[in-house]
Amino acid sequence: MLWDIKYAKIAHFYDDSSDLPNLSLVDTTTRTVTLYIKDQEDKPLRFTVGQKGPSDPTQKDAEDQERWYARRDSDGKIFLLARDTVDRISKEVWDFQERKALEFGYHDIGKLEFIYKKEEVEIVREGRRWRMIKPLDEIAVGNKVDFIVNEIYSLEFENVAKDKKPNFTGADLGLRVTLNDGQKLPLLQLVRDKKRKIAYIRRGEESRVYEIEDRFLDNVPKSHKGFLSKE
Repeated sequence: MLWDIKYAKIAHFYDDSSDLPNLSLVDTTTRTVTLYIKDQEDKPLRFTVGQKGPSDPTQKDAEDQERWYARRDSDGKIFLLARDTVDRISKEVWDFQERKALEFGYHDIGKLEFIYKKEEVEIVREGRRWRMIKPLDEIAVGNKVDFIVNEIYSLEFENVAKDKKPNFTGADLGLRVTLNDGQKLPLLQLVRDKKRKIAYIRRGEESRVYEIEDRFLDNVPKSHKGFLSKE
């Protein structure tokens, strides 16, 4: 975000006083960006973004045409910012949070547990291969397990669920990673919302519920058979 602020391009400066826009649109603030420079905290750098201004018809896409009024506090200059710039410098608390569902190293995994509605599957690492120890004692297909491990490693929360809080008692999938040293990472529980094409996800005992794309559930085998070479 700091780089986006530093290199934000001004679409248009209002240098001529006779060309000034309707100030009510400039002064109605939608967001404020303030930087406090080290050893100059008493002179913060600040600009405010107002309402939408005149569009740029030379741009093809409607979003690229949008321009927003802004004012710089240091000299009172009024200018227009492109929609893309306004979006990139407009951050909320969620934008600064760590979104990875679980933190682990690939070679640190000792066991994977998949908890379905009708069965539980446990897969352990044996040297360079994976073995299923529950519900069957079978060698698992390595590339299938490697694929899902990568999916788990890359899993990131998309949003915090605000409106709907599903019942996780009958979760579509429970997922736990245990490391080589025996440390169990927080249990992930997922409930699919087919209409919205998302999955609600809860981590461990956290009260907060997140949302992810339901594509993750599509990539996980639906039963123990999906991990076995005989399938």
